[in-house]
Amino acid sequence: MFYVATAKPSTKYERREKINVEVFQKNPAKGLRKQYGQLVEKAFQAQRNGNIRLYSELTVEAEEVRSELEAPKS
Repeated sequence: MFYVATAKPSTKYERREKINVEVFQKNPAKGLRKQYGQLVEKAFQAQRNGNIRLYSELTVEAEEVRSELEAPKS
């Protein structure tokens, strides 16, 4: 962020700039949720196809991603 927590943008241009920066920042949790969903789907398909070893590996990876999502932000 460009501004100190106590400082307010003084001009209309600075307020607009702050909003633009916030809108276009990437959300890392969104990517992790997408990755988790893809891993769960691949694991499901592996299980249905009878490939239990691949299912187990993908499930472990998905759980690691899920633990990153649920970890408290410090």
